[in-house]
Amino acid sequence: FLGHVFARPQPGEHYYDSKGDYLRSKDGTAFFNADSQQTALTMFNGVTGKYGQISLGGRPLENALSSSHGDYDREYTLNMGAYYEKAYTGYLLAESADNFISSSRDDFHDPRFRAVSIADVFPDGFRRWLGNNLTGDEALKGPRIKTDSQNKPLVDADKYPTNGVGWVSWWPSSGPEVCFPGSESLLCNNPVTETPQVSTQTMAVDPQVGWEQQKFAFATTLMFIQENQRMNWTDQMRIYELGADADPGFDNRIEFHDPTGRVYVAKVLGTEQIFGKTVQKAIGARVLEWANVLLNRAYQTTTVTQNGVTWYVPKIGTNGQPLVKDPNNPLATVDTCEMSASCLALQSYASMPSFIRTAMAWFGYISLDLKGVY
Repeated sequence: FLGHVFARPQPGEHYYDSKGDYLRSKDGTAFFNADSQQTALTMFNGVTGKYGQISLGGRPLENALSSSHGDYDREYTLNMGAYYEKAYTGYLLAESADNFISSSRDDFHDPRFRAVSIADVFPDGFRRWLGNNLTGDEALKGPRIKTDSQNKPLVDADKYPTNGVGWVSWWPSSGPEVCFPGSESLLCNNPVTETPQVSTQTMAVDPQVGWEQQKFAFATTLMFIQENQRMNWTDQMRIYELGADADPGFDNRIEFHDPTGRVYVAKVLGTEQIFGKTVQKAIGARVLEWANVLLNRAYQTTTVTQNGVTWYVPKIGTNGQPLVKDPNNPLATVDTCEMSASCLALQSYASMPSFIRTAMAWFGYISLDLKGVY
């Protein structure tokens, strides 16, 4: 349920992203000439369907104000956006307070076993959910629509999805699965054979998870995930910045060399397959892996591979500046980052590893409260 809330798309018209791997909302994207793009999908607002088979749909991310009260429009809020639901999702998944009165030997010896969150109950699911939602990989993290053999969404005459919306379940041990509405139930994988009960031909829809949602997801997780006072979660979220931090010294690592000069390091804990794509398991490593994807799209780079893990280092030109790829010819370069959409995307995303590293310094501590004192 909480994964569904966090991934609710924007209602209205959607079109194919430039790479064709997910459907992007036309709302708020005039800079990308969205209105001229052919509509591939119309996402319905809220719940649709009939008795026995309903489908949960999108919800506006933004607040809506009146447009008919003149100077007093701001006094009339028409709806509150899904922004607020998304902001609290990390907290609801990570909160694990021990609210019991301490009255046993175990309570006064080691009571951490009683502080259990959803993240502790479904650790693989929570790890996948957080790590992938902290990236810009919309094709993995978004809800999904069934498609035909040409990878076109199955829609009716008004472009509404004919099979409802499939929501990603991150928790199964075999890997994420997509659950579509069926007759009086959701159809996911067969629990015995682990085979899909619905078509595996799907396409993602933009889940409206950007910087605003990502910073709250990570910060609230970090604030509450340590209530059991164990380090297993914070260790795999941690990102180091060389120079500001000492080199952590481990070899199972991935690095992100920001063209501005900063170098970030995270520990890797292996890889996994999500919807056919191989990605890093550890949360911090997944963030740096995505940063490297953007770096390689935007700059001329040198490839580094260590212990089976690959990252990139930007090449430097004769003017002492990193070489920005020409968007129309990857073998050529352009003079400034502003001339490349990929470069600007990297600039925006570089805030994420910086924020994670800073937040770890802010919240990475445990409190020492005496038991039995109220």
